[in-house]
Amino acid sequence: LERDLMKGMAEVMLRQMMTGSNFKQKIQNSVFLNLPEWYRKGLSAYIAENWNTVNDNRLKNYLANNKKTSFSKLAAQDPEFAGQSFWNMVREKYGSDAIQNILYLTRVKHNMNSGFAYAINTTYNDLIADWKTYYSNRFKEDEENRTALQNAITLKLKKRNNTDIGDMVISADGNYLAYAVFDGGFYKI
Repeated sequence: LERDLMKGMAEVMLRQMMTGSNFKQKIQNSVFLNLPEWYRKGLSAYIAENWNTVNDNRLKNYLANNKKTSFSKLAAQDPEFAGQSFWNMVREKYGSDAIQNILYLTRVKHNMNSGFAYAINTTYNDLIADWKTYYSNRFKEDEENRTALQNAITLKLKKRNNTDIGDMVISADGNYLAYAVFDGGFYKI
């Protein structure tokens, strides 16, 4: 309920920002009505709820389980989710100020493509092409880091006299491990 309320408020604010406050501005700036559904719904969803691990996993599954993936196909299936992933990519690659600049310039120039070109110096088509590359590389890097971490943590410790091992610390250079053992009423390091 809270997410839906936030999303609705974000959509109203975006519509107000893009069309203006008086009738003349609303007529002049009717460009908002011509924006793609993924643009409007995705931005509203992104403002209402930042990108999170649930969304990340959902996109990862989409890219892994579909042979021919593209932003356009995802936008046709689920425009809100596609748009939310797009705006997350823009924020991560260009910073959160880029989104504000894109919105402002889209309104001023009356053109979505001009908003992207002037705000972040790239075209809409290039951004759409970068979307799949960006997320594919990100998920690949995440998987490689996870594999490397699993290999790095493997170690064997022999317990003597059934003592409990506590507080472990790895040295800064990664060559040594210090740990505390409670043995017979005394702590040993």
